[in-house]
Amino acid sequence: MKIAFLCTSGADNASPRGRWLPVAAELAQLGHLPSVFLLHPAFDTASATERTYDQRGVHIEHVAQMHVYGPPGAQRHFGGAALARVSAAAALALYRAAMRAKPDAIHVCKPQPMNTLAGMLAARRLGVPLFVDCDDYEAEANHFGSAWQKHVVRWWEDRAPLRAQGVTVNTRFLRDRCRALGVDAARIALVPNGLLLENFPVVPTQHDGRTVLYLGAMRIGSHGVNLLIDAFARVHAQQPDARLLMVGDGPDRQKLEQQAHALGIETVTHWVGAVAHETVLSYYARATCSVDPVSDTP
Repeated sequence: MKIAFLCTSGADNASPRGRWLPVAAELAQLGHLPSVFLLHPAFDTASATERTYDQRGVHIEHVAQMHVYGPPGAQRHFGGAALARVSAAAALALYRAAMRAKPDAIHVCKPQPMNTLAGMLAARRLGVPLFVDCDDYEAEANHFGSAWQKHVVRWWEDRAPLRAQGVTVNTRFLRDRCRALGVDAARIALVPNGLLLENFPVVPTQHDGRTVLYLGAMRIGSHGVNLLIDAFARVHAQQPDARLLMVGDGPDRQKLEQQAHALGIETVTHWVGAVAHETVLSYYARATCSVDPVSDTP
């Protein structure tokens, strides 16, 4: 079976790495022919081998520019008119890619305007089923330059699952949310995130004292990393030998570093920055525990 995944971020972003590429690789192992069509964070500078390649039986192709420009930590958001142009070009490129692939099914990775519109049009034109994957709640968790952008994303997130033949989700919260929207429970499959174990060689534990690890995007809005800084300041007041290891990058890193300085924990907080995906286990091995801080919001 030929399956086309339509994605709004690059292959090195978190959701493709931790969800859609492992799913596609497993489908390839089962004898299917998956293609993942994505958007690149710097499409104009990407080489031919960065744009298109095959990996573990999966055809991976970046077809246009993402809605933001640049890697994590150095991203630039497009203004209103530029964002509209980039989004329109991306939707058209994803549509053309799906049509060119002639799949037996189309799976929209995250119900956002660009890939959902492309998926709906291509599925109708080709006469194939459309599936939608919901791996988070973008309208509440993402950064938006204006209220209308958030409204547009919410509109698609609320309606795309209703138009699909099937919906995949990675959490019970999203399953319940889709059911509340009116999606029949029989059309929803709970598919947790996964990873390719062979990419992660076993690393011996090598605890570096009492070390708390955060490994991920340095964002306040969608990841609540500021909560961890506040919490660790309290921990350090009671356990002066504790250390905080911050691995990753993102748009709020400078704010978080300033927060740590204001709380007096800058000397016990180590900022590593972005690291190669294959090296993350070495940081987990150094830590006593890892923390994923989130605010109590949808």
